[in-house]
Amino acid sequence: MRHSTFDVLFLLGRPAGGKSEFIDFMMQCPADVRASQYHIGDFDVVDDFPMLWELFEDDDIWEALGRERLYSRRCNGNYAVTDDGLWPFLIRKIDRVVQSRLAAFDAREGRTTIIEFARGGSSGYADAFHDVSDAILKRAAVLYVSVSFEESWRRNIARYDESDKGGILTHSVPREEMEKTYGIDDWFDIASDGVGTIRVRDIDIPFVTMPNEPESKDFAILGPRYKDALAPLFACWSEAGS
Repeated sequence: MRHSTFDVLFLLGRPAGGKSEFIDFMMQCPADVRASQYHIGDFDVVDDFPMLWELFEDDDIWEALGRERLYSRRCNGNYAVTDDGLWPFLIRKIDRVVQSRLAAFDAREGRTTIIEFARGGSSGYADAFHDVSDAILKRAAVLYVSVSFEESWRRNIARYDESDKGGILTHSVPREEMEKTYGIDDWFDIASDGVGTIRVRDIDIPFVTMPNEPESKDFAILGPRYKDALAPLFACWSEAGS
């Protein structure tokens, strides 16, 4: 039987679609309210953006040493990925980190691990899930934060802060990279309904798609929006584990 909070929550969606704002909301939410209203316990976040940014910075070091960049190129004051092999690499990195954390937290009921990433292309999310281990998928639910591409781009530009590129709410993706990598995604191909399960290998993973337009930073609006998405997701996840 599963307990009252998620073990693993995949937090997916386009860049600047509202994933970081979701995490910020949960960080500011009192622990008892977060657990009872949103089914998220004491939590940690595994996000592939810092991993990716470190590789960009490694490329800067190689370039400064007169060597070829390995993964990226400079693009409009930011970076663009040049090696698509990075996307499965990052999922494997996430998987390794999360497996170690789940082992450490196994005896601590009520701990939630949030896995945050964005993928695009005709099979981006399908490919990503197939690179995640069964041990994680069997304990997971998925919240997809849904915004249109143009809304994602608008928010991407609005949040960019040249002085703090590494901040959780300030990283930005160049337009060229946005169109190439995130112009389309396959979420609605693998999850056509608003709530249900997606099947990876022989594992059914509960999901909810949460519309996140219009944008709001008002917790009085975001709270009910998140609760309305997480309540049916938790019910589906609990039933799957019973």
